[in-house]
Amino acid sequence: MDKMNSNTEVFLDTLRSKLENEGEYVTADLLKQATIKFVFTSSYSFKKWDQFKATLDIRVPIDLLCLLEYKKDKIYSCCLELFEQNEDYYLADVKISILLEKCQNDEDLVEICLELLEIMNEVHMDSITKKYFYESCLCAVNNKNLPALTMLSCAAERLFMLLCEAYLVYLEDQGSEKGQIEFVNKVLKAVSFNDKIVNFQEIIDQDKSFLKGIGLDNKYLLFNFFTIINEVKSEYGYPRGLTVERDELRNILKNVLLILNQVHSRP
Repeated sequence: MDKMNSNTEVFLDTLRSKLENEGEYVTADLLKQATIKFVFTSSYSFKKWDQFKATLDIRVPIDLLCLLEYKKDKIYSCCLELFEQNEDYYLADVKISILLEKCQNDEDLVEICLELLEIMNEVHMDSITKKYFYESCLCAVNNKNLPALTMLSCAAERLFMLLCEAYLVYLEDQGSEKGQIEFVNKVLKAVSFNDKIVNFQEIIDQDKSFLKGIGLDNKYLLFNFFTIINEVKSEYGYPRGLTVERDELRNILKNVLLILNQVHSRP
């Protein structure tokens, strides 16, 4: 039976493929973070004469435990088909338990979050946006990548909304009634967030003084950030079981820090 435990990676990959073939895509994706081990007991299976029970021990991160427990019966039925039944052992059960993990806090990511929080305390920013940023940083340093990105997308959309409001005030101060009507029709009334971003950027291309007035000479930095957040939200904002990579979260937080630093350090 040592042979079975020497091929656990093959068994796990095959199990995930079988689950995918049966439409259990989320369950298969969640098992990417699992480790497995066969436990061979001295308890009789009562299936065959002198046959013993075997258990498959599946260990997963604690935040996936409840999700996979819900699918335990489906996982077991698939395992039962894949397990090499023999005269000695029968796969009697699948046990899903907690995988002990070493803390994955990245020192540089923690530093980014701390600097981000420090800047937020110094710059003028509305309380709702601050709350989203705070929650995002809190999730990030606790290795909760998906909720960190979710809160970050909320903060980004809030910033975009406030930027729109500020631009309307700017147009009003300029006495540009035509500009206000164009902005409302092309940006505020746009159906998708992506269309809002693209149309706002086209309008800004014709009037760069607004962004300079708030300390953002590089419009690409700002609108690329909004575009990235929108793409990430479209990819991860649906219940498909996708995971957010640590490096991706780090890079997005770096962009936020870069934007806030540029605004904060303006003369």
